[in-house]
Amino acid sequence: MTARVKYAELVRQFLSGRMTNHEYEIACDVFLKCDDEAVGQVYDKLYNGYCDFREHRMGRRYGMTHEGRRIAARWIMFLRSGRPYEYRHMKYPNGLIAFLTLGFVRRYENEDNDSVERECWPYYRRSDFEIDLRHPELLAGRD
Repeated sequence: MTARVKYAELVRQFLSGRMTNHEYEIACDVFLKCDDEAVGQVYDKLYNGYCDFREHRMGRRYGMTHEGRRIAARWIMFLRSGRPYEYRHMKYPNGLIAFLTLGFVRRYENEDNDSVERECWPYYRRSDFEIDLRHPELLAGRD
């Protein structure tokens, strides 16, 4: 199994409540050292979605909404798909870039893909997302 697929399983385990947030973060260390941009980007998005001040499991108090589960399932599906992560990455946040360029540069992604990013991220193209949705890796009988 690739690091990306192993990380996808770790995310699934954490979000299903099988491990605490602290156990998840410790287990992530090995994956964050890999050169796969998708792993780092999914980690960043997920990290913003839970409390890291106290140890907990994703459950009733810290649980996910229905929409949150749909989004996380899309991230896991992408990680398992083997598709390349195609968004350009910059080291500095978009807000800092906008500030430093007096607002002339606001986003580093293609502006035509803004709505796709919100609906399909980490997929770059809606068509790739729809293909994988019709043929999900987890239900294909392959590991």
